[in-house]
Amino acid sequence: MNTVSAPLKPGEARCPGFSTKDVISADKGGAPAHILEESYRFLGDDDIPFHRYTSKEFFALEMQHLWLKVWQWACREDEIPQAGDYMVYDIGDYSAIVMRTDSGAIKAYVNSCLHRGTQLKEPGSSGYSPQLRCPFHGFTWSLEGQLVDLPCDWDFPHVDKANFGLP
Repeated sequence: MNTVSAPLKPGEARCPGFSTKDVISADKGGAPAHILEESYRFLGDDDIPFHRYTSKEFFALEMQHLWLKVWQWACREDEIPQAGDYMVYDIGDYSAIVMRTDSGAIKAYVNSCLHRGTQLKEPGSSGYSPQLRCPFHGFTWSLEGQLVDLPCDWDFPHVDKANFGLP
């Protein structure tokens, strides 16, 4: 016997399984209410034009109006379980190091030395690092983001070590 279902209204069909909201809601740290809000509006189901995926101009518009203004999933907590574990998260021209600190906290630092802007970790990389050290002059920060070593500090009298922590 065939059962015919009533056709779904636009936007009622969804993939079975956990939604992003379900996953975020289950996070042990919780999530702000505005992250869990839903405001669905059916925008159609036409194919998206190919140039949206390949156009430099469209990418620039997305960076300007979207990606730097929305919540992003940089990594999962279980991907950086121990102090010193890190993942580099890149979005457009921006790069951040997400890492577990000695205190067990999770912090994200700009992936750039404060002196000359040299990348501290390779784009898209992950692993373990007991500290963050610039490969150019050797400026070194603790996992908590504090400057702990400034080689040849006589060459950098303008650097206030106490206020040169990683943002």
